[in-house]
Amino acid sequence: MPVLITIQLLIGVALILLGYLIRFQGLHSLLNGFEELLRRGRVDSGYAGRVGLVLFVGGFLLLASSLATVRYGVEVGVALATILITCLIVALFLTPKHGRRRD
Repeated sequence: MPVLITIQLLIGVALILLGYLIRFQGLHSLLNGFEELLRRGRVDSGYAGRVGLVLFVGGFLLLASSLATVRYGVEVGVALATILITCLIVALFLTPKHGRRRD
């Protein structure tokens, strides 16, 4: 159980840090090939902010699941972490690369 909690805490803190740096500090270079994709017009400037926000919120949710592991046990913590990581991956894939056009 301590290993699971430690892994969840480390991943949660890493996601919060990466999300913060991308979303609020503007370090878009942390996204693989972002500048090249932006130059080619394949992504817009808000894409990095949306990805940073997903990572930031996902990190806090993963920290919450580690606290649930401590409070309610390993079964609940593993189930919650699995659900949250799956939702995080789905949210990253569903994040649009271009903003909506206003015609």
